[in-house]
Amino acid sequence: MNFPIGRGAPGHLLRRNGKADIALWNSREHVVAIVEVKNNVYHSSCEEDLHRLANFSCRVAGNPISSFAYFQSARGSSEEACSNFLEQAILNLREMTERTVHQYQLLTEHHHFASKPEQYDDDLFYGFLAHASTFWRGD
Repeated sequence: MNFPIGRGAPGHLLRRNGKADIALWNSREHVVAIVEVKNNVYHSSCEEDLHRLANFSCRVAGNPISSFAYFQSARGSSEEACSNFLEQAILNLREMTERTVHQYQLLTEHHHFASKPEQYDDDLFYGFLAHASTFWRGD
C-alpha cells in the first residue's frame, strides 16, 4: 500500500516504497493510521520501526495515528521466572518506545496484556505478552 506523506522526499526514516503492515484509510482515500506488527523479536531491534512510525505521525497532514503492536511468548522453568520475564518485557517496551518517540514530541499511550504463565510440562511454564503503543500529535 502506498500512502501520501506530503510534499518533498519521504525522508530517510520513512520507507521509500511507502508500505506499512496495516494502513487505515478514510473515505477521502487518505491514510489516517498505520500499524507496525512484530512477533517474537528482540524489542530493541524495533527502534527503526518506531522512528518510521513517529516520522509518519509528524509529517502527514491531519492528525494521523501510528501504532506499534508487539507479541512476545515466554518460557521459564518456574511460574515466577516466566512472570518476571513478561514483566520486564513490558517495562522494556514502554521505556524503548517513550525514549524513541520522545524526540518527536508526540503523545503516547500504552496497552498490554500478559497472560498468567501456565505449566506446559514438568519443567516448563509458558506465557505470552501482547503490547501496543500508540502515538499522535497533540495539536
